[in-house]
Amino acid sequence: MDKTKSLSNETITKLNEFNPIDESIEINNNITSYAKIKSVKIPSIDKLLDSESPFITLKLTHEKIVDDLTLKVFIDAFTSNNNQFLLSELLSYYNLDINSITKLKNKKLPVKIKRHDDISYELIPDIDSYKNPDVYKLNNDNLLNTKYKNLYLVLKAQKYNKAKIKEIIELDKDIKVGFEIPFCNKIKYIYFSKERSEYKIMFSSLVQYILNRPPISVKEYNVLLNKEIKMSYIDGFDIDKNIKNEIKSYNYTFFQFIDNNRKTVLNKFLYFTGIFTLLYSLTPLAMIPIYISNSYNMFIFILIFFSIISIVTGIDIHKKYKNR
Repeated sequence: MDKTKSLSNETITKLNEFNPIDESIEINNNITSYAKIKSVKIPSIDKLLDSESPFITLKLTHEKIVDDLTLKVFIDAFTSNNNQFLLSELLSYYNLDINSITKLKNKKLPVKIKRHDDISYELIPDIDSYKNPDVYKLNNDNLLNTKYKNLYLVLKAQKYNKAKIKEIIELDKDIKVGFEIPFCNKIKYIYFSKERSEYKIMFSSLVQYILNRPPISVKEYNVLLNKEIKMSYIDGFDIDKNIKNEIKSYNYTFFQFIDNNRKTVLNKFLYFTGIFTLLYSLTPLAMIPIYISNSYNMFIFILIFFSIISIVTGIDIHKKYKNR
């Protein structure tokens, strides 16, 4: 019987703290060793654009492990998730940038090794966490002729920061808009709703944002073709966050604005009621209720009075809605 199996992992780790690497693999301790980077695999353009956390894959070798090992390195130029091992950290560690990513090959990476079963190992990079955003600056168009062309093209498209509308496809409840990714020879689709939706932007709102007015008819949709709009490549290809919020605001109806600002609307109504009552009391018109107090016309008078106040309140609130 293997006595080590009766000991806790913590105890085994302490007992084998200074053991050679082959023993440390067995017991998952914190000894740092070195793995050599054998190759760097870049995902396709589609994966770079569609994934919320795109990553490159390193293949590494270790002198104490027979099989090649793999390590995911997340491309923080395209993701806001910084909880993983990032490409900017890896490049910064070797004092490289994206233009010299080919030089990663044969570099020795300090790692800690965790064993999950008889054939599965996890590499944990053991480097100082230093992220340099400048590593993603492209400075040579000749890079597009390298094996890492996909990555360079998407970075170049990200720097351009816009995409052109090339297709508008009408579906049952949605309209599918095809955006041409610059330099990449790719079209990516975003779905817009024909009707008001909690989860999607209305297509009419997109039209209003681009044309600065609502569409008159469906025939006008084609006016959007070849128009460019600011896009984001962070966490997947989509409309720029600020632009998206602005477009969404067109989905926000005047009545929704009133419903969400009831207290303001009520205060405005009371304010104008007070103003109109004061102005009315200072004019000869104030005698009118006395002459009609015993008549059905009194109801009509009150109705007209408050209708005028409601209209004035509505105009004032609508200005706030337009200027929000």
